[in-house]
Amino acid sequence: LNPFGDLHTLQHLSALFARSLRGVFEPLLRREARIWAEPLVVQRFADYRAERPDGLTAWLPMAISPSPGTALILFDGKFVLELLDQFFGGSGEAPHSLPAEFSPAAEAMVGRLGTILAGPLKNAWEPLARIEFRPGHMETSPALLADFDSEDAVVITRFGIAAGTAKPTFIDIVYPVTALKPHAPSLTGKVHARAAAPDPAWRNGLTRAVMGVKFPVRS
Repeated sequence: LNPFGDLHTLQHLSALFARSLRGVFEPLLRREARIWAEPLVVQRFADYRAERPDGLTAWLPMAISPSPGTALILFDGKFVLELLDQFFGGSGEAPHSLPAEFSPAAEAMVGRLGTILAGPLKNAWEPLARIEFRPGHMETSPALLADFDSEDAVVITRFGIAAGTAKPTFIDIVYPVTALKPHAPSLTGKVHARAAAPDPAWRNGLTRAVMGVKFPVRS
C-alpha cells in the first residue's frame, strides 16, 4: 500500500502543521488548546471508512493543485456544532442528541474551516513542494465522494485538539497515495526547514549599534 517507504518526512510536515493549528483553533475556541500530530497510518480507504465511528461527520474534499488529486479533511459533527455555538456567542455547547444532518450554518462553518486551514497546510508543505489546497463541497457520507474508491490506498494524518479538561477531538486529513506520487522524490528525502526570520528587536538593536560606530576620517 505504501510506495514511499519511510514516512518520517510526511510525519515531520504533520508536526509543522500541528504547531500552526493553535493560531487557528484557539481564537475559535476562545481558550488555550493542546494540539498534536498522531502517527501516520497507510491503509485502504474502505478499511479507513469501516474504522470510523458512527455519527455525524463532515467529509470535506480539498482539491490539490497544481498536481491532480483531492485530499479530505474530516471534522467530528459535535466539534463543528461546538464551534458554531461559539461563533454565535454561546458557550461552545453542542446538542446532547446530535442531528442527522448539518444545518446550512454548520455547513458554512465547515467550509470556513477548510478555507482557514488551506493556508497553514500550504505553509507546512512548502519545504517540500508548492501545493495549494482549495475546499470543495462537504458531504456527510463517504459514499457521495466522487474522487475516492474503496480500494484506494490512503495516508491518514490525524491531529488531536484538547482544550482544558475536555475530551480531545480529532481532525483527520486523508491523502490518496496517487495524489502524493508526484512528490515521491521529496517525500523520501530530507526536509530542509526554512530559516527562521531574524528577531525584530535584535535586528533593530544591531542597526542602532552599527549606526553608533565612529570611524576615523583621514585627510
